[in-house]
Amino acid sequence: MFSDDEVRRLKATGLYKERLVEAGLVIYISEKEVALLCFPEADGRFDYMGFTTTDPDALEWCRDVFLHYWEHGAEIK
Repeated sequence: MFSDDEVRRLKATGLYKERLVEAGLVIYISEKEVALLCFPEADGRFDYMGFTTTDPDALEWCRDVFLHYWEHGAEIK
């Protein structure tokens, strides 16, 4: 993961963006791969075991999920 300073630098360049959504998942994705996709446990906490992939079908599915929530997310400043 990135340090807080690294995240601030990436945000300033426009290379890193994040939004807050009411969703039961954690997803980090780029144009080429899913870096992380995690779902909550029964108690609501995330295990962060998730999965990564470069498979085209899985990437398309994850991108669709990501875009759905991104469109409904609130910008974090």
